[in-house]
Amino acid sequence: MHFFRRATARVEAVLAAATDPAERLAAYLRAVSAELAPVSPQFFDDVAAFEPAAEVYERNTRAAAGRVQQLIEEGVRAGVFREVHVTFAADVISSVMVRIQRRQVAAATGLADAEAYEQLAELLLSGLRRA
Repeated sequence: MHFFRRATARVEAVLAAATDPAERLAAYLRAVSAELAPVSPQFFDDVAAFEPAAEVYERNTRAAAGRVQQLIEEGVRAGVFREVHVTFAADVISSVMVRIQRRQVAAATGLADAEAYEQLAELLLSGLRRA
């Protein structure tokens, strides 16, 4: 789907402009949120209901989860984030991202996908930063 290809390019451009590891993680997740914000719940319901589109969204979600893992590793190496089990953190984050993609977070919380990514960004940054 063209939507995801264009969104990925814009998210990566935002990420490239950030330098501090914490700033990069926040920028990445907030850019994902910004890309999803104008999209209607009906669009996501339609994507979820149409198998080929759902697969594209799922593939993009897996790629985004991998990118988040890289950003966490970067922050830990730089000493900006506290020592965490990066693979576990990435797995937890991936699980949430998949739940967002499958509309489970929206059903459970009432949050739109963009709002869910914004909440995920806040939660991650609070949990990862050194005190």
